[in-house]
Amino acid sequence: MKTKIFLIAIMLGSMFSHATAQEKHEPSLVFKVNPLVLFGKKQFYVEMPVNRYSSVELSVASFGSWASLDLNYDNVFSEEKDLTNWLFIPSYRFYINGKAPHGAYFGLYGRTKLSSGPVKVAVDKPGFEGDYDHYRTVAELGGGFVFGKQWVTRANAVFDLFVGSGTSYRWVDNDYDDPTMTDKIYEQDVLGGRESLDRWLHQLRVGFTVGFQLGGDR
Repeated sequence: MKTKIFLIAIMLGSMFSHATAQEKHEPSLVFKVNPLVLFGKKQFYVEMPVNRYSSVELSVASFGSWASLDLNYDNVFSEEKDLTNWLFIPSYRFYINGKAPHGAYFGLYGRTKLSSGPVKVAVDKPGFEGDYDHYRTVAELGGGFVFGKQWVTRANAVFDLFVGSGTSYRWVDNDYDDPTMTDKIYEQDVLGGRESLDRWLHQLRVGFTVGFQLGGDR
């Protein structure tokens, strides 16, 4: 009897050890970059799975405005910006298939953006003709969601495609020489056309990144 109990205990222990080994998820780190780095947008991502179903990610970006691009708004005025931008995006991802960081996922993210630099404005409107050159600083704080899919090849190459939306609240400071000028700035809003937005901005977020995985399941 004792021999039978001993053999059964060994079999159960072996089965438990095998199941545990199958459930083991090797730790990994994923490093990615926005392909627009070739055009001056330096945006990098680090993603770390915390279990089979979820991961945390941090994106840091530094980029300038298209200083030579002269934007015209309804033939009323034109604005030429030369801003330096810093962007920080922490996020949490839930992988549907339980194979993080592989597969389809739903993500929530926060967003902080700091921008500053000179702006050249030429106004052609009755009663407001003239140039209003100034120095602009903008701080944005917000968040949103994304749906996406990430592919990890056998060679540990990573491709990530996502789409989502978010909302930011902005603090704007235009250092005008003319005290009658407001701190409104013009942006493209995903909920409507081009608006004079001085506080809230709703944006569509679409992205594609490439990179590699260190560690993880093979």
